Amino acid sequence: MADDAQFCPACGATFGDAPPAPGAPNPNQQGAYQPPPATAVEYASLQQDADANKVFGILAYIGILVLVTIFAAPKNSKYSRYHANQGLVLCIFGAALGIIVSIIMTIITASMYTSAYSYGYGGIAAGGIAMIIVGIISWLVGILFLIFAIIGIVHAAKGEMKPLPLIGRIKILKVK
Repeated sequence: MADDAQFCPACGATFGDAPPAPGAPNPNQQGAYQPPPATAVEYASLQQDADANKVFGILAYIGILVLVTIFAAPKNSKYSRYHANQGLVLCIFGAALGIIVSIIMTIITASMYTSAYSYGYGGIAAGGIAMIIVGIISWLVGILFLIFAIIGIVHAAKGEMKPLPLIGRIKILKVK
């Protein structure tokens, strides 16, 4: 190397410094990786927390995307944890509704074809009517869950922590 060189052309270290450990960033290199600070962000107020985590609050009400809020949002954010809990309760109730409707429809279908052997087409007609009634009820409850999700999204977008109607008081996640 030249006598007036100040940096090593291979690693970027200044002369006289110990060589960096393998895989460790060299602070003398341009664009070297700097790890994030070890301390978590502390929110001065609930409004600051809401402003910083509004996207996580909104995502919590969009079906399975509640998992993004649960796992990616800051754990010390009361705002995002509150909305993650609300969204998780809504998602669980929606999944439970789907499972219950599937079981009821399967039972109706099985009984429809079983009764067709005994009662002829009258059993199939009664089963068809029952399926229509169950379908309409599940559709109406699904619309109710959609309305709850929209209410939750509106509250999250406004930076509010208001519970959902009927199911909003249920706690699954711990809010710190």
